[in-house]
Amino acid sequence: MSQLCSVFALIKAAELFAVIISPSQFDVSTITLLQEYTSERSVILDSLSSLINTERIKKHVLDKLLSWDSVYFFKLTFDGIAFEHEWVFGPLLWRLLGVLMKLFSNNIYDALIVSMIINNICHFLSCVLLRKLTLLIFGPRFKSKKLVSTFANTCSLLCAIQPSGIFSTVGYSESVSQLFCYLGLYYRAYALTNNVRQHRKQYLLSGICFSIAFGYRSNCLLYGILYLYDLFNAIKHRTFVSMLMPLISGLLLFASLYISVALPYLRYCPERGEWCHSITKSLVTYAQSYYWNVGFLKYFTLGNIPLFLIAMPQLLVLILSLIRFKACKKIRGEWLVCFVYTFLQFTTMHVQIVNRVSTCTFLHIWFLSSLLYQDASNGNANANKKKQNFLFSQRFAHWMILFWMVWVIVQAGLYAVFLPPA
Repeated sequence: MSQLCSVFALIKAAELFAVIISPSQFDVSTITLLQEYTSERSVILDSLSSLINTERIKKHVLDKLLSWDSVYFFKLTFDGIAFEHEWVFGPLLWRLLGVLMKLFSNNIYDALIVSMIINNICHFLSCVLLRKLTLLIFGPRFKSKKLVSTFANTCSLLCAIQPSGIFSTVGYSESVSQLFCYLGLYYRAYALTNNVRQHRKQYLLSGICFSIAFGYRSNCLLYGILYLYDLFNAIKHRTFVSMLMPLISGLLLFASLYISVALPYLRYCPERGEWCHSITKSLVTYAQSYYWNVGFLKYFTLGNIPLFLIAMPQLLVLILSLIRFKACKKIRGEWLVCFVYTFLQFTTMHVQIVNRVSTCTFLHIWFLSSLLYQDASNGNANANKKKQNFLFSQRFAHWMILFWMVWVIVQAGLYAVFLPPA
């Protein structure tokens, strides 16, 4: 735990240093936002004014962290939804902040500080939870208890330096959605490992966790694939209890999707037209396509080649992790989720966000850790052959980890001056 705390603190300090030394933003949206939401005093900063120079903290740190989508999140925190495209953003993050802010402040600096506290706690807990999940799933596959502990600890350290970087630190939804995804994965794995009949509550809790994660990031809906996979296995083995659990848990996630579609539909339709008459009736799908050009192969343009190059290292790790764990039946459901996500990330989403959105999965972390400890996974019959391949070697893992460490610092600097990728 002490090693994790040290690495976690060093990564966050490196990100903060990159923000401090970066020049001021050239975009005016943050300045406009600050002028509107700083009329009231900052409760947190004013209480610290006798200890630190809060004006310098604002100028060199906090002002720069109000960037990209966080501008939307904090506007929604204080004002709620005013425009159609704002429905694209997961509702739980800004609503949670809105509730907290009503308790003590209407100042945007306080909202930013509170969101950073929440996100950093969630990021750290995700690192701890990934260790527990790794021990739960891979523990029986290791011959040595010391090796399994080392492997799990390495996974938690890699989670701390994951390429989401600054987005797991500031007012974004990556950290919270990651935590609830890992919680859902842990509860499901615990129930399946210890017999679903005896641990129905844990299995149902997984559905609740994924539903909450979906409220923070829509791509977490992909974890519904787990319940389809479990349902298929239950039907195959004709076990009623095993059929009932994935049905109920999957319906919880489906109910979250239905609510997210129904609320804007009831507010705007049928007068709005366009997406109101579409097959899906989804404003989110329409807004992403209309305002952000999200869609199958829409991102494949010459102008986006630099963004594909930025995303390529992480995409490569995701693809290699799919190859590595393809034959591991114990995590077949998780593998399917990662497969569908990787396919959609490459073909449909804005490709550069893979560095931060891939936090909802974990196979790539297992993959790099398994390269460092080659005995970590025996699920692939061709493991010995792949040891000779650079892409499946310790050297490759070292290079990727080095890239992650450099990237999170560079990314923090780019974010602070309002430059892509975001």
